[in-house]
Amino acid sequence: MSKPVQQHYLPRGAYLTFFEDTGRPGFIWLYQRGREPVLSNMEKVAKERHLYSFVEKDGKMNTSLEKDLAELENQTRPILAKLNSGPATVELTAAEEFVLAWFVACQAVRTPAQRRVMQDLIGGMLPPDVESEHLRDYALAGNYRVEAHTKFGMIIALEAAKEIVTTFLMKRLLVLRSAEVNFLTCDHPILRLTDPKAPVWFRGGFLMAPVFFPIGSRAALVWMHDRKKTPPRSPGERILVPSKVLPAAKVRQYTKGIISNAEDYLFACEKNPFIRKLFDKTKRPERFELHNPFETRQDMWEKIPPGPPVPCEDGVTRAPGTGRDQTNWFYDPERPGPETV
Repeated sequence: MSKPVQQHYLPRGAYLTFFEDTGRPGFIWLYQRGREPVLSNMEKVAKERHLYSFVEKDGKMNTSLEKDLAELENQTRPILAKLNSGPATVELTAAEEFVLAWFVACQAVRTPAQRRVMQDLIGGMLPPDVESEHLRDYALAGNYRVEAHTKFGMIIALEAAKEIVTTFLMKRLLVLRSAEVNFLTCDHPILRLTDPKAPVWFRGGFLMAPVFFPIGSRAALVWMHDRKKTPPRSPGERILVPSKVLPAAKVRQYTKGIISNAEDYLFACEKNPFIRKLFDKTKRPERFELHNPFETRQDMWEKIPPGPPVPCEDGVTRAPGTGRDQTNWFYDPERPGPETV
């Protein structure tokens, strides 16, 4: 049996197929910054050569991880199909909810964008051969760069999936539907709906933030905190997933969040000039920044990058600015700062 060489970070059959152009089955619109959208074969997008393959000691290529991911995708596809086209309330089993949680957790960490985050995180550490008396001068000089191997970055990213799974199972799942406009997706499609007014320790990770994930051109999933949710007693226990039809304005808010979270590519079922216009205004997100350990505390707060627009329950899209914007918790003089909380 031949080993897979081109490996998709967005599964073609289990995910991208729900965003295909209805007039051209098997094709999807690909957006890149500064370029015209292109109608592309789904087989040829969202993939890299040997993305999840590793060379063993004997020099042979190990593709077992890609096969494991493919098996997870096969189990997830009917679940996503049910959620995309299901009734107002979709019924899942506890086992299906578990599979879905694993799929989304893996999808959050298996992308090239997350690999880059881990490379920056690992590579940003100081090398171990610096003498302590020269540490400050070495750090302030900034004339070094340490890079982690791309494969090592992917391994570390994938290991985080098992920690993220439980954060999804702790939350209540809701299907968001659109009757008027289309959702789209990107090459890093898991969006944490962090409130820029919240303290930094409440808006960083999967545990504290609601999570948004588009699953088709007319459906998306959101995981919300619910203190009343209890663990299932058996794999066959029924899990009722309600649906909510969003107005067009709300869908566009979520779309802006996905656009701002994209690494390099957007994928949609249509060619839309407004999507291209918005995407061209964005840059590749700075997902991780290692701060100089000797800069002042105030400098650290000023350098915290703004997050994507956040569709909130009150209908307001809050987006932190780059200056002393009143919508940003850190720049609001009426609220206590991080040193006085």
